[in-house]
Amino acid sequence: MKHIGIHPLILAVLLLLTSRTLSAQWQFSAHIDAGEHNASEGFYLRTAGEAEYRTAGTRFAGSLQFEPAGNTPSFLTGLRLGITQDLKIREFPLELSAFFLHKPYSDLQYENNWGLLARTGYRQFHVMLGNGFRAFRLTPRAIAEYPGTDNTVIRENWNLIYRIGYGLKPAEHPWNVEFALTNFDHFLMNQETNPMLTVRGSYEAIPDLHIFAEAWYKQAGVFNISANYFGFFFRTGISYEI
Repeated sequence: MKHIGIHPLILAVLLLLTSRTLSAQWQFSAHIDAGEHNASEGFYLRTAGEAEYRTAGTRFAGSLQFEPAGNTPSFLTGLRLGITQDLKIREFPLELSAFFLHKPYSDLQYENNWGLLARTGYRQFHVMLGNGFRAFRLTPRAIAEYPGTDNTVIRENWNLIYRIGYGLKPAEHPWNVEFALTNFDHFLMNQETNPMLTVRGSYEAIPDLHIFAEAWYKQAGVFNISANYFGFFFRTGISYEI
């Protein structure tokens, strides 16, 4: 597919972290989203699956998102690739991640997102900070229909990514309820002023099999007179580690 590329900085991080290969394990997850927002023209339904390969403190992940019900022309609505390195600095946990996200949400336009993230936590608190980049491009069909637009691209650089969360229980507990404020999700990277509120509940039904449910509330912005409700969605799914 034309114009789908990974930023050189992200590619360098990916290549640097792929050098570690020891004992490994897999984790698979799947979820369903159902909700609506001001541009969805009613109810939508999305589903996604992810496979994650873990080896020597490094995690490689790939996921796909589909929209079986909604107003998006494309059935495939998201492709995400990522790599995470688990580190410790004087026994203080730190996760460093790089990601690439492709969203073909229209017959005429798509967007690519990429970025770097750092995440840490203390007891039930966790914080994630990072920077992301977005590029809106025209599809080959749009370029063919509108001559002279082949070099058209709109960029958003250095978007701040954040997540601040608190769980009622430690992360390793069999069940937990977590509250968070963020502008980042599996297949979504908002501007800094478009935060989302979420609450997540999880339960370890059997060893290595988790069931989870989430509720998300989206705003159209903050710190301006136009800030108002944008949408919501609910998510439920499972994750299994082998």
